[in-house]
Amino acid sequence: MQQSSKQWKISAKRKAIKDILEAYYAELVDYASRGVTNEEGLRPAFQHLLERLKPEGWALILEESRPNGCEPDGTLCDTLNLPRGYWEAKDTKDDLETEIRKKIEKGYPTTNIIFEDTQRGILFQRGKRVRDINIRQLTQLAEMLEQFFNYVEPLVTQGTTLLTYRGHKGYLTTLAWSPDGTKIASAERLLRYPRYAPSASTNNTVQVWDTATGARVFTYYGHKGDVWAVAWSPDSKLIGSAGDDGTIQVWDAARQYKPTIYEHLSPAGHLQPIQTFCWSPDGTRIAFGSWDRGVQVWDVTSNRKLFVYPSYGDKVMAVTWSPDGKYIASSSAGNTVHIWSADTREQFCIYRGHSRAIVALAWSPDSKYIASGSQDWTVQVWEAHTGHHLLIYRGHCFTVRAVAWSPDGKRIASAGGHTDNTVQIWDAPIDGWDKATRGHVFTYEGHTADIGALAWSPDGAHIASGGEDMTVQIWQAK
Repeated sequence: MQQSSKQWKISAKRKAIKDILEAYYAELVDYASRGVTNEEGLRPAFQHLLERLKPEGWALILEESRPNGCEPDGTLCDTLNLPRGYWEAKDTKDDLETEIRKKIEKGYPTTNIIFEDTQRGILFQRGKRVRDINIRQLTQLAEMLEQFFNYVEPLVTQGTTLLTYRGHKGYLTTLAWSPDGTKIASAERLLRYPRYAPSASTNNTVQVWDTATGARVFTYYGHKGDVWAVAWSPDSKLIGSAGDDGTIQVWDAARQYKPTIYEHLSPAGHLQPIQTFCWSPDGTRIAFGSWDRGVQVWDVTSNRKLFVYPSYGDKVMAVTWSPDGKYIASSSAGNTVHIWSADTREQFCIYRGHSRAIVALAWSPDSKYIASGSQDWTVQVWEAHTGHHLLIYRGHCFTVRAVAWSPDGKRIASAGGHTDNTVQIWDAPIDGWDKATRGHVFTYEGHTADIGALAWSPDGAHIASGGEDMTVQIWQAK
């Protein structure tokens, strides 16, 4: 498993690294001129060195306590808050070999750790000593740091759970990963028939949290009923949410400032629940589907309703905009998917391959295909403009509640409800795809109950999934 697509290379920034290392040596000279010789006094020099050299988005956390009680002087964490390396400082009055032995006996990690005393540096990786250098030799120090920063933990494999968010108190109905990859918005509904931890009442909230740390950024309280759908604007600046109270609420993702509220009224003037919602790829329009059998398209710049697309007597279950912005797909309780022009409202195709209600839709990144998940327990893939059926995935043993296409178009993920409780990853039909030899890739079994929502990270490396067990889990997708 490759945790990062970028590697820390000496050759790529030789002059900058040389300047940073020389600044480190100058700091040591300054400490020596002031008679600083103890560990606490010398430690900031190597701390500053690591902070200046660490990859963008990584963090150096000082004296963080580990589950076994150990507190390395520094823990280097990547953008997902995964520990990538450790550092422990000593001073020259200590015997470094003796101190290393003591630390290892106490349970200090040796997966990727530097022990140093300003004169000597020793790097352990995967439990073995791999470098023992003279720190005052610039080239030796640079090469050790390159090996340290580029370490990849081999145990993080497909399906490894990286982070679990436990801020919700109800069934996770929806989640969305921000296009910039830094946050997830997730929402819940009341656990009406809880099999696990009961919820006394629903919060009617949308929670936004950091994908690197799992820390909640804020909670949005604008709705007066269950929230069924959330979606980020393409620039990650706005969030839209929809629910039982018959409103779409669009609000600032940073400050929750002055939400714009779109109300969906029935012909009789009553608010109607909204179950599904999406943005146009250019961020200028929204589309949403309701239980009173229709899809509305609004202009968010003028707050004006553009048109209503009928669903011909059936409750709308899912709405999604094609990545190229030209088409909208909507599915219904009547077992059909309608494809129509986002500009002219002309209907291009009706897909009738499922035998029960279609509750989830996902376009391929190239806008050629659609994957649909249904109460008939199948995921079906078909050509969006012709309705030509390509294949059926039959790995689930209950309703397929969510589907998502990987950003590179090579995989499809699907989530199963009730007794299924799994996320399945499948090969997607792309050029050169062989139906006879390609198919199921992986099954994720980290949840303990019905899974109602999932999303790929923008870089395609991870999947977030959530459901009745009230958790959102981020896990390794490849």
